[in-house]
Amino acid sequence: MNDREAQSPLISRRQLLRHAMAASVGVGAAGALIVGCKKPLRCDDTTGLAQVDVSTRKALDYVDTSTDLNKTCAACAQYTAAPSEGTCGGCKMFKGTVNPKGTCKGWAAKVPG
Repeated sequence: MNDREAQSPLISRRQLLRHAMAASVGVGAAGALIVGCKKPLRCDDTTGLAQVDVSTRKALDYVDTSTDLNKTCAACAQYTAAPSEGTCGGCKMFKGTVNPKGTCKGWAAKVPG
């Protein structure tokens, strides 16, 4: 480095590229954290349901997240689609909200058509 470069407040192209790359990595990591922190959809609240309706849900072993990806509420004939993506749907077998990724003992495959 010569005297002129040491006194100049300007940065070199190489330094600029290093800073730009570091900044873009930081922004990308922050974006990944924000996406990763998205709360999962919860549809298991039974507040306001009659005890008989809560009992029916329990008897059918409804869970908010299926362990079998082929047997989700969204793929069930009894499922009533949610009004918009990312919200809870319903079920013809019991009252209350239903997670499209959930399941229960009453699961039955949708008939294509």
